[in-house]
Amino acid sequence: MKRLKIGDLLEIKTNKGYFYAQYTHQVESYGTLVRVFNNSCPSRPDNIAEILNGDIRLTTFFPLRSAIKRGDVVVVGNYPVRSDLVELPIFRIRGVNFVNPKAAIWFLWDGVNKVKVDQLSDEQKGYPIASVLTYELFIHRLETGWTLREDGLS
Repeated sequence: MKRLKIGDLLEIKTNKGYFYAQYTHQVESYGTLVRVFNNSCPSRPDNIAEILNGDIRLTTFFPLRSAIKRGDVVVVGNYPVRSDLVELPIFRIRGVNFVNPKAAIWFLWDGVNKVKVDQLSDEQKGYPIASVLTYELFIHRLETGWTLREDGLS
């Protein structure tokens, strides 16, 4: 298998068409971070680089190497990461509240520091969740149009 490089553009075939993502970061404790672009396409577009200008639908850690090895994901090019995607985003992490299990404890993590917050603001509810998705859950979220605001945890 060819070595992955930051900036690799990924093609993911689903029942809803093709989705495209870019590999933007390698994070020691979570692995490969991919940013999935918003729209699906019925087939590979003629000018694939135009996809890179689109909005981001999903930011998540994902076992990319194994998905490529199985043929579930294909690298279709390598492009510079957009300036607004170069920095690692701030993630939210749900902690366990042993006193009241129904009440959430939240942490915000920037890749280095983790800070506890009592309640997520509306903006923070849109932060990506620091977790590694299985291939099946990754595809499910793409096909169903799942968004961070529908996670049921906020």
